Amino acid sequence: MHRCAFLVVALCCSFRLSASSNTVIREETDVYACHDEPVHLHCQTKRNTLVVYQATFSTESVLVSHRCNFDPIPRNESCSDDVRLVVNRKCSGIESCKFQISDLVPRECYGEGILRITYGCISRDHVIQFCNVNINGSTAEGFIQNPGYPDYYPTLLQCAWTINANEGQRVLVSLLDMSIQPTTGTASDCRDYLQIFDGNVKVMHSCGQDGNFLHSFESISNIVRIVFKSHDVWPSRGILFYYRVLGCATLPVPHHGYLVYRNVSMADRKSVV
Repeated sequence: MHRCAFLVVALCCSFRLSASSNTVIREETDVYACHDEPVHLHCQTKRNTLVVYQATFSTESVLVSHRCNFDPIPRNESCSDDVRLVVNRKCSGIESCKFQISDLVPRECYGEGILRITYGCISRDHVIQFCNVNINGSTAEGFIQNPGYPDYYPTLLQCAWTINANEGQRVLVSLLDMSIQPTTGTASDCRDYLQIFDGNVKVMHSCGQDGNFLHSFESISNIVRIVFKSHDVWPSRGILFYYRVLGCATLPVPHHGYLVYRNVSMADRKSVV
């Protein structure tokens, strides 16, 4: 009796842009404004709202000359400023907004410069707007915001979202906006706060409005839990997240077989018959 070994290779795509073949979840558009030109962000489709992915103001002379067709006043040093929080205050979560660069205050960088905004329009159908939702691995990507966003957030003593990816997958979470009641002390003194857990490990605890926290986080485990707690109604936007499940789920090992190798995009299994 002969025993033959077969190597089974399972492949899957680790990146999805759409919930279905016809529906794009996340799309990005770049707009530029020079010096004090008016800026207009607008969603063409009803029930779509603006989300800001990046917003930077720069006085770097080469960039200004290239994009704005004029030479800025010479400066000893150029500067660049992440202005997402102030753009969010004017645009995030609504269908249309108009402003000028001079309206973007406070910021650290001033002078003749250029504003670059990367934004998108998302359907409300792809935004989770309620608390205490468990998201399973079949929902590959989407957005999460607190009730009341972007006008205010209510009293939320128990508000959490749990993203449960399949075994072998990870979760990418991008904090796109955070405007929570600030504290005069440390993060542990926050009355209202945001927490992120990777499995059972707390990886973030914060409050206030700090652009340094507007970044992406990739989990080690396959479960991410987001907790937002507030004790009173507060006239701040709250939080806005984008999430995406990464990698392939671990497939069952074939009968009379075993797993040889696995990474986030492929798995090798050997079956002996």
